[in-house]
This record gives sequence, structure tokens and C-alpha cells, in this order.
Amino acid sequence: MIKEIKRLRIENRSAVVDLFVDSFYDYPLIKHMLQPDAGDYRLAISLLMGFWIDIYLLNEWPLIGIKSNRELVAAAILTPPNGMLTSVDQRGLQDQFRAEVGDLAYTRMEKFERESERGLPESPHYFLGILGVSSNKQRQGYGATLLKEIRRLSDEDILSSGVCLTTEIQVNVAYYQRHGYHVLQENVINNVASWCMYLET
Repeated sequence: MIKEIKRLRIENRSAVVDLFVDSFYDYPLIKHMLQPDAGDYRLAISLLMGFWIDIYLLNEWPLIGIKSNRELVAAAILTPPNGMLTSVDQRGLQDQFRAEVGDLAYTRMEKFERESERGLPESPHYFLGILGVSSNKQRQGYGATLLKEIRRLSDEDILSSGVCLTTEIQVNVAYYQRHGYHVLQENVINNVASWCMYLET
């Protein structure tokens, strides 16, 4: 079956949030940032995913996905080379999200992002912020199809030297290596292991 990739827009926001919550509910980094036993974890992770997606939509950064039987089953968000936070609404989104999840969770998120970014390459590149596949569509080639499309975007962009990502699950390292990525740096941040990986294009 042909997996057709679509550019996702504001009208797809709710579906993308639901997909990412499903994909990352038990993800170590998300649990570290949001502390599941500290309150309504499902609400907190929904707010987090919505916040990230809104940043990408406001800045018109690539948000791509695949549907099966009209249902969104896989999606990815990308920061383009030299991507800058240009929206005047950026600060408002940050303030609102901080108020919703609390200072402690927001501070943990900021610290992790700041420390994990130390391994990023200096040359302009795409950054794969999130790639998620519905839990009932795993191991059916949807993630691989998105990775192929992301590589194509970088190949065709004269500003891009490659694609970078971070993962906090060790088995994912081998998965991305099979798609041409290699480890640039391994970090342990507040007892959470994180691998920074890069694909040269």
C-alpha cells in the first residue's frame, strides 16, 4: 500500500496532539519533564504536545504526516535550517504553557533542551523534533517512510547539511543507524540518557 505523505496544517492540530500523546505516553524524557505522579499526566502531556505543535505551526515549519483510512497514523515535526522563532506570539505561548504545567515542569523542560542541544552540529541542518507512529501501526513502515521524506527535504535544500535528532530510548539508536544516522554525542541529563544523532545529506 502506498503511504502518501501530506503537509499538516492547523486543522490537523487535534489529530497530531492525540497521535503524539499515544506515541510518547511512556517516553522516558516526557515522564522526566512532567512527573506522572504529580497530577493529571494525560492532560499535561496533551498540553506539552500542543505547545510544541503550536510553535511549529506559528513559525510555518514542516509538519508532515501519513493517513490510513482517513486516520492520522504517523507524523513528524521539523525545524528547518536556520529556523528562527519569528512569531510575535511565541512568548505568549510559552507563558501560557508555563502557567498550565507549572514552573517545575517548565524548568525541567528548558534545562533538558538547553543541555541536549550542546551536541548539535554547527552547520545548518534540519532538526527532527518529534516523529510519532500510532501504537497500533508500529512496524508497518510508517516511520521509515517519514524518515525517507525528511532525508529528501534535506537533500533538496541547498542550505541543509543533513538531519539531526535526539532520542532517549537506546533501542531507537540502532533503528536510526539503519537509516543512515550516526551518534554525535551521548548525554546523561538528570539520569535520563539522550543520544544526539546525525544524518549527512
